[in-house]
Amino acid sequence: TMVITITNAPFVDAGPDQVVCANNSDVTLAGDVGGATSTGIWSTTGDGTFTPSSTDLNATYLAGANDITNGSAIIILTSTGNGLCLPEVDSMNITYTTPPVANAGLDQTGCANNPLGLNGVITGGSGTGIWTTPNGSGSFTPSSVALTGNYTPTNSDTAVSPIMLILTSTFNGGCFADADTVMITVVPGPEV
Repeated sequence: TMVITITNAPFVDAGPDQVVCANNSDVTLAGDVGGATSTGIWSTTGDGTFTPSSTDLNATYLAGANDITNGSAIIILTSTGNGLCLPEVDSMNITYTTPPVANAGLDQTGCANNPLGLNGVITGGSGTGIWTTPNGSGSFTPSSVALTGNYTPTNSDTAVSPIMLILTSTFNGGCFADADTVMITVVPGPEV
């Protein structure tokens, strides 16, 4: 008689596809290998790297420059230590979205009693932003979330001039916020 022993074939699950922002592009992997083995190795069609190593099923994939430029990378998990079984393979796609970019406009000079027009633009992301000032005491109209509103300086702004107005992207999803600064030089208003 002949005894034939059949072992379980390996199975591999690389995890679900992921969409991440290009400026927050690290992806935590959660590979699963089972059956005939419990080990595997990650590889990629991109130029990123795996940390702490490509054999850690819970590694982090650090995107390479070409991954970001191409907008995606395929991550492949292959079983290792398969014994007599053939290796199994599964893959996942990582898609990189465009991050927000803030543009606060050109520096300006204005009078303490005159509103100055703001020409902020947020490209990418949600297209929304908020104006803040760390050293000004003026007001934003109609509100600080109006990208093309006004900043009305006060007489006290002349003492700390130039005033920094910072436009920061909001509702960034998985992206890091972006900010840009416009400098406002404030001259005193006329006195009567």
